[in-house]
Amino acid sequence: MSLDKNTCPDPFLENMIMPGLTFRMCFLLFTTVFAFNCQSALAADPPDIPTLIKQLDDPDAKKRENAADKLADFMDPRITQAAKIRLVKEKDFHARLALHYALASQGDRKALQPLIDSLHQTGHCGSIYLGRATGKDFGWDIKKWQKWFESVSDKEFRQFIKRRWERKPMMDEWSEFASLYSKRYFNSALDGKVDEFFGPFTKEDQKKLKSLPTAKAWDLFESALQQLQNKGNRKEAARLFHIVATEYSDTYYADQSKELANLLDQMALEDQKYKLPQDIQCLSIPEQITYHIYQLRNLVAYQFSQPGYPLIFGLPRFEDEEEEYNPAVELRKIGEPAVPFLLNLLEDRRPIRSVSYWRYFVPTRNVLRYQDVAVAVLEEIRPDIGVDFTRYYSTKDPVKKKLIIERIKSTQKQP
Repeated sequence: MSLDKNTCPDPFLENMIMPGLTFRMCFLLFTTVFAFNCQSALAADPPDIPTLIKQLDDPDAKKRENAADKLADFMDPRITQAAKIRLVKEKDFHARLALHYALASQGDRKALQPLIDSLHQTGHCGSIYLGRATGKDFGWDIKKWQKWFESVSDKEFRQFIKRRWERKPMMDEWSEFASLYSKRYFNSALDGKVDEFFGPFTKEDQKKLKSLPTAKAWDLFESALQQLQNKGNRKEAARLFHIVATEYSDTYYADQSKELANLLDQMALEDQKYKLPQDIQCLSIPEQITYHIYQLRNLVAYQFSQPGYPLIFGLPRFEDEEEEYNPAVELRKIGEPAVPFLLNLLEDRRPIRSVSYWRYFVPTRNVLRYQDVAVAVLEEIRPDIGVDFTRYYSTKDPVKKKLIIERIKSTQKQP
């Protein structure tokens, strides 16, 4: 998870896949791990925290390390006390890192510093522990970790940890739903054959899937997305998002739905007041830019690969094919004069008619925003910004957004 509540899991999942693997290998890797983790979590017995604490004094350093690692999965005041006591006498480097990770998982921000310092050398789990404890993904970049660490106060980190534990029941239910959803997806795609990783999708699975509040919320959430992207019916999409936010407020999709519903209501009011110019060609350049920015709400962009990204600038076309109106393309054509206007959109979270996803069998979706289009157009006007740096801008945390903005502003005008 991330300190930014708007972060979507899709980009994170995409980053989990190791570069160089074929689609088939990635597909099998994800399905195996995902199914195993979900089924193991559902079948696990309640944790015996006293036993794990006792194992912190085991003669075997590896067992001590594993015990501290497992304790980080739970919130309990006994964990903080036990980890601090053990740290006083722990000599093993790897076990010490795991103990700091356990402390960080309880909300101790200062425990992150030894993990950051460990990145001066390799061959350990320091970067993994940091990612788990914070929801950030700076890898082994010690400068980025240190910069982020110094930007977050003790209070902010404790609040983040508190919120994460409060959301754990919701995430546990989402994991159960996602496992059943994927299981149904793969079995239905095999024409009656049983998926070798998930096993058969039974009547009991179907019954369980129908009973989960998260499954019901997903059905409404997905319907709202279809109304927005395929039909452009913002009013109906807002109505469905409001239902998810109010009637299924304890589910994974509630926060995203609440934000989208409110933004779509706001956009409906804007539509009522907006007056379409009679002749666009007669508008000044600033007026043309303003017009195209308004029309971003009607920009339809689909994703055609998994993983992938919606084609904001449309599909490639033949030379004799008539060009359809696309506000992003028009802003790109205007070029440098549009840059100040686009920079003003970098905090604009109004949705466009575009939905992205990591894999279709994973029940998460991300609605692209005005700010995503703004960054994409800016990258086209100033190519040295970098495509990989700007994709999924709306889901990035404030630190990464600030880096992107600094990078955009530091680039030179194209001749």
